[in-house]
Amino acid sequence: MDLTVHLNDPNITQLGLTTEREFCKAMAVATLEEGGILAVTIGLKEPILNLVIDTQVEEKDIQQRIIQAAEFFKQHQVSWIWLVGPLSNPPTLARHLERYGLKLLEQTPAMYYDLLWPLPVSDEQVEENINIREAGPEDQLLEWIEPVREGFPGSNETEGFRALSARLPHGPDTPFRHYMLRHRGQVVGSITLYLGTDAVMILNLATKNAFRRHGFGGALTRHVMRVAKRLGYKHSFLNTSTKGYNLYRKLGFQVYCVNKIYGTK
Repeated sequence: MDLTVHLNDPNITQLGLTTEREFCKAMAVATLEEGGILAVTIGLKEPILNLVIDTQVEEKDIQQRIIQAAEFFKQHQVSWIWLVGPLSNPPTLARHLERYGLKLLEQTPAMYYDLLWPLPVSDEQVEENINIREAGPEDQLLEWIEPVREGFPGSNETEGFRALSARLPHGPDTPFRHYMLRHRGQVVGSITLYLGTDAVMILNLATKNAFRRHGFGGALTRHVMRVAKRLGYKHSFLNTSTKGYNLYRKLGFQVYCVNKIYGTK
């Protein structure tokens, strides 16, 4: 995966972090926001969204804040990670985390698309054979979660994630919109759109294994981009993995920063 930064814009980098902070706090069942760190947990044992998302700490205080964060996650009995990004302070944060015993697990690109740009052109051959609808009532989230279950096979917390999503406000006039893609009547893909104050985040894109490389992931992403643009948003952000990177680059997303993920496993 290419970790080249394509867009060097301090304002976009700051807005991306601000939007991620909003999203994590909206998802969290508990937060620790004190002394220059923001730590959140969604209550599931695996480290998905159990993380320190932002660090703005003086050098002399960082060891104390690391211990404080570790105790927070210990109290909630969850695994956790620490995100180190271009705006993290102190600049020596990674070295302090390593001294505490955390290791660099991966580096992930954060990506951006200006919704004032022309949107990616739809694939008519793909879109004429699909139907994308928003998942509203809780029972529809039982279908929405199925592609996520296959798309993220390392997780055994999928049902907990569905239950958490069901409890959060979702649907029209709320920050969360969940969408399902049907092909020949069967739900084969899903995605989430988070509506922040000044930007949106695209999340949870997943396609069932048997339906990958059919263009469904691109169709879902284009759909939520159109929704965000209709709602008046200019800025869209997402974080990706190796599997999704080429798709998003093909759609025109640009890497605006690379985050380092530290953890214990």
